[in-house]
Amino acid sequence: MGYLKLNHQDSINTCRLYYLYAQSIGFVMFHAAIIAVFMGRLGGKLVDRRGTRYTLYVAFSMLTIGLLCLSAVSGLLPWVIGLSLIFLNSALTFMQSSLAKEVSSALPKEQTGIGMGIYNLIIFMAGAISGAVMSKVVEFNWGSVNFTTVGVPTTFGTVYFSLAVLAVLNIGWVYLKIGRQEAAMLRAAVKI
Repeated sequence: MGYLKLNHQDSINTCRLYYLYAQSIGFVMFHAAIIAVFMGRLGGKLVDRRGTRYTLYVAFSMLTIGLLCLSAVSGLLPWVIGLSLIFLNSALTFMQSSLAKEVSSALPKEQTGIGMGIYNLIIFMAGAISGAVMSKVVEFNWGSVNFTTVGVPTTFGTVYFSLAVLAVLNIGWVYLKIGRQEAAMLRAAVKI
């Protein structure tokens, strides 16, 4: 969720660094959004064919790659940032497909409607809260902390690197949480 709010902050960053007008910034970000629409369909098929856990691994891996790319190229050419956004937007559509399927399949039929409503409310609230948190984080001058950048270290690069580390931790959490649950269910099925 934090990335979603930083996506808006990235447009402000792009404006400050490259002196681009709004339509130019929109052009940098537009193609990633269009590709994400088509990748959403692929993500839905991937969830149906390979399952939610596999799709979450793919999504977090794409998210990590995109954030590391943004961390490294923050302050460089705008088209490179646009390419990084393809990974990020596609990862978010994969994640949304996977999580929605996981929530809807975990709930009994009579609770699916309210459960999906609460799920969407939580996603909405997380977006609002992460926007406030990310705005405060970006206010600090953390530019010199980033060691992955190709050009001049920037605050945005440092924040993107921190979010990449968080994405890697989430991959581990998904592996431990969902992997253990699936193993326990498999052991229970074998005992029956």
